[in-house]
Amino acid sequence: MGAQLAQARQRQPLFEPTPEQSSRSQLAAFIGVCERHWQCSFPDYASFEQRCLDESSDFWRLFLKWAQLLHDGTSAPAITAAQCELAQFFPGLQLNYTENLLRTDGSTFAAYRPALTAVHAGRPPERWSRGELCDRVQAMAAVMPARLSCVLRPQRSAARCPPALPTWGALRC
Repeated sequence: MGAQLAQARQRQPLFEPTPEQSSRSQLAAFIGVCERHWQCSFPDYASFEQRCLDESSDFWRLFLKWAQLLHDGTSAPAITAAQCELAQFFPGLQLNYTENLLRTDGSTFAAYRPALTAVHAGRPPERWSRGELCDRVQAMAAVMPARLSCVLRPQRSAARCPPALPTWGALRC
């Protein structure tokens, strides 16, 4: 394992953004949120990372708020242990991946924004906007209830990735 890590550190990155691209990234926006919250300036990524590790509970609450994820429950505690391998993150919180993926409210989650990219060997990637993905899910939802062998409750979402089929599905009731 140590040799693999050393070898990985020696590799050249496949892509390195320009300073302008970096300054417009979501990571740069989130670092700015953290700088304003902590009333400091991070001279480099390493100093930002260290602050996040030192104040991990605060970091995870900031991230949850910044990400604008739909959720139920409480965000406290954000993390239950200092050691990552033993920690639970937001144990009192419930997130629904499908519900968050299919949302099209506001500018961050606007229907034209990217939602999903499928990469295939031997053919170009397929890309779906949030609106296109939502339309596909609604069309599938119209025909699937008669074919489902399980019962879905109203106002719930489900996602299925069948291993033997080349397509996947999500259903929102």
